[in-house]
Amino acid sequence: MGSARHFRTDARKRRFLFIALWFSLCVIASLEAQEKTLRPNDLACPVTANLYPELLRRTDFIRFIFPADAVPRRISIALINPDNKDISIEYRWVGNGKWGIKTGFFVANGEGKTNCFFLGYHTGIPENIPCKEFILFIPEKILAKEIAFSSLPSEKPIVLCPMPELEQEINEAYVACGLNPKDESKASLLIQLLEKITPRYDCRRPFDSEPVPAWWMASKGASDRWIDYLYHKVLENNADALRVYVKFFETSDGHIAEEMSEQMWRILKDRPLLILENWNGIEVNKKWVLMCRPWPSQGGSPLISEMIEIYKDIARKEPKYKSACDDIISLLNEKSQDVIRHKL
Repeated sequence: MGSARHFRTDARKRRFLFIALWFSLCVIASLEAQEKTLRPNDLACPVTANLYPELLRRTDFIRFIFPADAVPRRISIALINPDNKDISIEYRWVGNGKWGIKTGFFVANGEGKTNCFFLGYHTGIPENIPCKEFILFIPEKILAKEIAFSSLPSEKPIVLCPMPELEQEINEAYVACGLNPKDESKASLLIQLLEKITPRYDCRRPFDSEPVPAWWMASKGASDRWIDYLYHKVLENNADALRVYVKFFETSDGHIAEEMSEQMWRILKDRPLLILENWNGIEVNKKWVLMCRPWPSQGGSPLISEMIEIYKDIARKEPKYKSACDDIISLLNEKSQDVIRHKL
C-alpha cells in the first residue's frame, strides 16, 4: 500500500516537472520569437521628447516607468563606448495585462552620435498599446549621454507617399511591356518606375505608424507581378533589373521575403557573372547575401559549399573579379557558420 502511494506521488512529481519544463520552454521560445535587432533609422529623427518617464538607474540597466496611457513610438539614444565601437543594447518593452514583455536589441553608435529608432509593429512591439516600463540593459562602462522618447509617429518632413498614383503608372507600363515584350525601351521605363517605389516615403498603413517602402502600399497581387517581372529580366542578364530586384529584396518582408530569398539564391548560383559585373552597384549593403536561403532550402551547408567553389573558380580564372569574389565568399562562409549554429 505504502509503495503504491509512493509510486503515485513520484508520478505526480514527474508530471509536475514535465509541465513546468514544457511551460518554461514555451516561454523561452516565445521570447526568442519576439526578439528583434533594430538599427538606426534616419526617418525616426529628430526625436523631440514629449514623454518623461520616471527613471531608475542601476549598474547595468536603466528602467523607464511610464504614466498610464503613454505610448512611446520613437526613441533616441546617444551612447559613448570607450572603445568607440558600435554596441548592441538589449531592450525590454513591458505592457499591461495580456501584452506581456517584448524583447530585442538596438545596435547603436558608440561615439556619442544620436541614433533614432521606431517603436511599433515591425519592431515586435504592439502598435498603439500603452507601455508600462521600458528597460535598457546598458553595461556599466557605457555612458548613456542621452535617451529621449516621443509619442509622435514622426517629425521629419519627408517626401509624400507616391502611391496609389505611381502604382497606376507602373501598371500601365507593365501592360505595355506585356504587349511588346521585345521592346527594351518599354522594359527600361518599367524598371525605372519600379525603382521609384523601393524607398520609404511618408507611406503609412492603418495599423503601423512607421513609414514603409512605397511598394508595400500596392494593391493585392501587384507587387508579386512586379517582382516576378524583375526576376525574369534578371535571368535575361538585365543589369538594371538586378539592381532594382536587390532593392526590393532588401526591403521585403513576410512571405515575399521568403520567396525572394530562394530566387536570389538561384541568381547567385546561376548568374554569378551578372552578380560580379554589377557588384559595385548592388553591394552597398552586402548583408543581403546573408538573407538568401539555399535552394532547395533543406540543402543547407552542402549547397553553400558548392556556391563557394563556384566563386573561387571564377576568381582563379578571372582576376578582375577576385575582389568581388572574395567579398561574396566571405559572406557565404559567414552564412555557412550561421546554418551550422542553427543545427546545433
